[in-house]
Amino acid sequence: MKLFYLRLKGKFLFLFRMLILVILITSAGGRAWSQTLYDDFADGNFTLNPVWGGNTAQWTISPNSDVSTGALSSNTIRLSATAVATTDYLSSQIPAWGTSQEWNFWVGRRGQAFTAANQQYFWLYANEAILTSATLDGYRLAIGDDAGGDDIRLEYVVNGTVSATVITSLGSFPNGITDFGFLVRVSRSNTGVWALNTSALPTVSGSGAIATDVPSTANTPVSQGSGTNNSLLPAANGYIGLAALHSTGAAALAAAEFDMIYFTAASATTPTVTTPTVTVITNISATLGANVSSIGGS
Repeated sequence: MKLFYLRLKGKFLFLFRMLILVILITSAGGRAWSQTLYDDFADGNFTLNPVWGGNTAQWTISPNSDVSTGALSSNTIRLSATAVATTDYLSSQIPAWGTSQEWNFWVGRRGQAFTAANQQYFWLYANEAILTSATLDGYRLAIGDDAGGDDIRLEYVVNGTVSATVITSLGSFPNGITDFGFLVRVSRSNTGVWALNTSALPTVSGSGAIATDVPSTANTPVSQGSGTNNSLLPAANGYIGLAALHSTGAAALAAAEFDMIYFTAASATTPTVTTPTVTVITNISATLGANVSSIGGS
């Protein structure tokens, strides 16, 4: 019987450590959003946990959304305005905004089609609670116009007026359709790159997502475009908000619904990679039968 030794050469130890390092860097380098529910109105109100302020008398909680095919026990927030042509809003303050953000939510449209006089807004960031203020700055999504199909616009607002349109959606809603819903996902990087995604946009009345659908990444696969605007950085204690510009018709006064609102803030960090300590057995001994030649040494 002969005793032989396998000696692991230094170059193999080096390659092994480098492989571990590459794996750790690859794993640490990516960011995976973990969505945080902000409000689904399951408690039946918008006055507590969290608090929404503004034109509170012009909004109500509907126990069952009737948009699209309807959703029982949805507890959906719905416009319930008086017969005055104006913009009614709700806003909610968020203490921490991080350096990058993601917003996810459901939008419902009832018996009044989108027009220039009947628009729906979701404020992604506002520097004031009053969303109709003449000094308001922020970013919002807006839907409703009188030119072509109704697209989704991501607008940068300065002193209450649109300063720039960051994204105009690639898809749009046909003019005149009603009673439909859709899911929205918006992200902003720490360098001001915005991306807009949605569920499939409805093309006929009575279709689309319902109020209990979750606006997850999987449910908002349609890219509607991207754009860059870093003119205003979301700051601590800013606001998100819901709003509807409406005319005085009965359908217009109750046209807007929102639900399943998620907001997630993240801070950019540089991953720290520590080279692991690797213990390697450099000599392996084995006893083999006779007539076996030694390998790697005598």
